Amino acid sequence: MHSTIQSWATALSPTARATGVAMFGVALYLGSALAGGLAASTAQAHAYRPLFWLAALLTVPLTAAAALGRARHR
Repeated sequence: MHSTIQSWATALSPTARATGVAMFGVALYLGSALAGGLAASTAQAHAYRPLFWLAALLTVPLTAAAALGRARHR
């Protein structure tokens, strides 16, 4: 995802590259904090199976969205 955002921002506007990369970093931290907060009680109960299934299910649409977004802006 990082390289997709970076290459997209560079192609769209070379001067916006740093902003795109910085915003991606902020999104990573916020998303990680939110996911950690939501998953904390499940992990504390040692119920890891639902967490792994959720991660597996989210991987496919997020990867597809990144690939389509990058292809759209080529």
